[in-house]
Amino acid sequence: MKSGFYFNDSNKKFSQEFNYELHNFKKSFLSNLDPKLSGHYHKHFLDILRYQYKEGVLEGLTLIWMIVFDAPNDNYSLLNHVWEKYQDDLNIEDFKIMPKYGSHRGRTALDLIVINSTSEYRDFFEKVRKKLKNKNIQSNKNIQDTSVMSTSQEPLKSYQPIAGIDAKYLGGALPNLPHASMVNNLPSISYNMNIMFVGINSPSVASLPLPSTKKVLHLNSSYFKAEFHSYRSNKINKDDKIIFVCAGRTKEALVPPVSQTRCIVVLTEAEYTSIQSSLSPFVEVLVIKELNSLSHGNYSALHTITSRRIAIFIFAHNFKLKHFMMADDNISQVKLLSNISSKCNADNLYEFMAAQLGDAGCISIKTQSPKKSPPGKLGSKLFMVNMQRITQFLPNTPNMFLFFPDAWHATTHWGEDYYMQIMLYEILHPRIGYRELDSNLICLERSHKNRNSCTKKSVQTEYYQLLHSFRDSLPFEQFRWISNTVFTLNKIIFQNKTRYYEYTKHLESVDLLKRHAIANNVSTSTMSSMQPIVINNETFIDKFKRNIRDVSLNPQIFRYYQIETIKQIVNISSKTARAVLATGSGKTLTQCQLAAIAHASQTSDQDTIIVTPYIELVKQFYQDMLKFNENTLTHRIPPQSIITISCSTQSCNINALLRNKEILKQKSVMIFCRNSFDALLAANHPLLKRASLFLLDEYQEYPKTIQKLMTFPLNDAMLLGFTATPPPNDMFRQTLYTYTMMQGIRDGFLSPVITDKLGCNYSEENVKRLISALPQILTHQYHPGFSDNRTLSKTKGIIYLPSIKLCESALQILRANNIRAFCIHSKNPQYKNELKNFIENETPCVLLAVQMLKIGFDDNSLAWTIIAQNIQENNSGHLIDIKQEIGRLLRWNLYKKCGYVLSFDNICKIISSLFAQQKINFQVANMYLAARHEYRFDTENAFQISPSMDYLPNGQSLLFAYPRQQNGVYAYPRQENTVSPMLYAPTTTQKMPPSNRLLYGLA
Repeated sequence: MKSGFYFNDSNKKFSQEFNYELHNFKKSFLSNLDPKLSGHYHKHFLDILRYQYKEGVLEGLTLIWMIVFDAPNDNYSLLNHVWEKYQDDLNIEDFKIMPKYGSHRGRTALDLIVINSTSEYRDFFEKVRKKLKNKNIQSNKNIQDTSVMSTSQEPLKSYQPIAGIDAKYLGGALPNLPHASMVNNLPSISYNMNIMFVGINSPSVASLPLPSTKKVLHLNSSYFKAEFHSYRSNKINKDDKIIFVCAGRTKEALVPPVSQTRCIVVLTEAEYTSIQSSLSPFVEVLVIKELNSLSHGNYSALHTITSRRIAIFIFAHNFKLKHFMMADDNISQVKLLSNISSKCNADNLYEFMAAQLGDAGCISIKTQSPKKSPPGKLGSKLFMVNMQRITQFLPNTPNMFLFFPDAWHATTHWGEDYYMQIMLYEILHPRIGYRELDSNLICLERSHKNRNSCTKKSVQTEYYQLLHSFRDSLPFEQFRWISNTVFTLNKIIFQNKTRYYEYTKHLESVDLLKRHAIANNVSTSTMSSMQPIVINNETFIDKFKRNIRDVSLNPQIFRYYQIETIKQIVNISSKTARAVLATGSGKTLTQCQLAAIAHASQTSDQDTIIVTPYIELVKQFYQDMLKFNENTLTHRIPPQSIITISCSTQSCNINALLRNKEILKQKSVMIFCRNSFDALLAANHPLLKRASLFLLDEYQEYPKTIQKLMTFPLNDAMLLGFTATPPPNDMFRQTLYTYTMMQGIRDGFLSPVITDKLGCNYSEENVKRLISALPQILTHQYHPGFSDNRTLSKTKGIIYLPSIKLCESALQILRANNIRAFCIHSKNPQYKNELKNFIENETPCVLLAVQMLKIGFDDNSLAWTIIAQNIQENNSGHLIDIKQEIGRLLRWNLYKKCGYVLSFDNICKIISSLFAQQKINFQVANMYLAARHEYRFDTENAFQISPSMDYLPNGQSLLFAYPRQQNGVYAYPRQENTVSPMLYAPTTTQKMPPSNRLLYGLA
């Protein structure tokens, strides 16, 4: 029987992958146990065999225990090899080591020998046991241990190197499980300096006098050939402050802005040739041409990060630099807390790092995170290296190869930055080899652009081997440093691979419903308030319709059209149907009731799937369903049985769902975002055939998904679509119910809408002019729906613009005029927090958006919108967009009598057709009627607002050029005793205050 090891927490056997990793981990060292080795080498490897793990699932174990444990799996070959070489050195104490965790807890290697004794190897094991018992236990205790890894003395260091490895290097990214949001857990640190890195060809690299002549320094030796190109100076002094950048991203590389500090990028010849014409003259270049080491081999792949780092170390050592910085090329900014200077450039960063360096071999900067780094954590990305300290131990420049993997591993293996730090750990013992700085003092942010462009796709995390050339060409002390470094790095790799395989298995068996409920702080009860009545041979659709027929819907909760929509399901003959309900009329509540009835109608192997277009709608739908559950007495769904599937942290990731087997045993209501549901369809997942009801919210947004779903071989399932704006060529042929905006306004469920024109049609130039005029428009234009006569700037509104760039431009203009505003788009990392703040506060504010905020954004205090996008009347997609944009204003508010839309004339014409039957039956704000304004440029191209538009001063022109003009002015006199002309089909007889002012842009 093959050996197996159990995890303590899950009591499940290690996977075959784990046993494979264990075998390879041991093999990477035992292959170097040459029987001919003697003296220091013999003792060094004996110390490695005896090294006892300090943490992880193997805490307390040694390689000796693992060799005995795994002996049956490799036909005892490794155990035979070790015994042959070290039988005179090993003693019984070496075999009394036992694990602290797992199913073999408390079981020594001697116990395993008894367990593993098969008839074939019984004589061998008996010989081992007999020799161990007869040996003098004390004989080996007098051997002096000169190795860092000896277990016969306490280690002098206060930490052991530890590190995590990104899953993409271990076999592919793995999904996170649902967990509570960490948004508000970031430390609130007020860094006083932000150093923004810039493009390698940016003029912002330095603000120095432009250098004229490039100088080239040729570096030639037997181990290193390179060229140093500089417009500044080809002389390098030991006190120079230099930041080296490994610029594998070439023209996309980011570098720090410099002044006195020098920035040297490291490139290959081919890379330099391709970008030299566009390089900033303040960026100096080290071009690698050859790297060759007697012990480490010939580095033919000079483009690798390892080759670049070796070149940096050799360059710095050759010129006797005291210290230097070494950075990856995808750092977007460094934030620090410093009193050195107020200037945000590399000089201050370098001085800060030099002050922190002390006696350490190197220090590094971590990305900002709420997690505190444990002692011994290895850093990455950005280092300062203490070359002066290194030179004390390694005075010869060729020895710089020691800090990095050999030529073969450099091409095929991951982990050169960890290797470097562990080597410093070994060389500088017992002093500090490396240290990661506290993120409360300094942290970095990585650029998301081209973030994985330099990932070595063919390289996975593999174990390092000790080359015979190390032993043959290096002094023993240097060989011991390499051996210990490789052992420590392999140990980190082994532990990370173990955790990776453990997590892979955990994803299959974890209870996703429970995990999701805990992450969202909801009850984990699985008890339903109603058990289904079972009738033999009754299908789900039959049960569903029967329960709909029997259910009594409270008219205090449901409006008449919602009740009618639900009840109509009983009468349809098709398995697919749609409900067309206006924005704000309660589509979500209708679907929540249907999901609850379906859950009560389903068997234990049936589910309900709800699909929404966007992640934010998933969250909103989930919260609405939980509230619905709290307020209903019948057909309650257990809160734990409701799960969201999206890339939000509190949701279940679709990749976790696809891996999980437990979910197929649980009855649930699953709310998907469109992208996650598309992935479920693409995987042809069994959940699709378990689902008996699909509720497709705002389905007009994902017609291709609907098309694929309708052709999918589903079981006895019903598909119901919900929309306010049915798409052209709708695949839903049968309609349950239609409830329009006009019906909602007539019934008093939705807010009416008043629209004004801007006096011109849409154009790119007019959009720019509108943006520049926004402060004047918002602060002087009165809203028609507030009895206390508020201007737009005193209420909440949305401005829809054609591009993110224009949104950002408008944001600057509004904020410069003290108008509170936020840009809501995907490139704004804070948009979710800002949107939440907007909804939760009544403070007047403006949102600027392009594609967002058209669907699923609900805030009944929203008062107005300006639509400045190119809407084409004959484009069905555009018509859907404008209906959705206006739909944001339709929700009632106690203080707001109507929504207000300001748009270009051609857009206003489209809107007018939507509200042609609207009746205005409330008193429009007096100041809105009396104080209409015309905006114009003065001679200095600035905006002024005229108190009277009977004339236009010389030298001034209208803000917008309108086709019909009289003497340069388009005028429309206000009519007495009527509501302004933009109110379609007015019925009110409200008397307007006398005024000779002109309405701007009214037809």
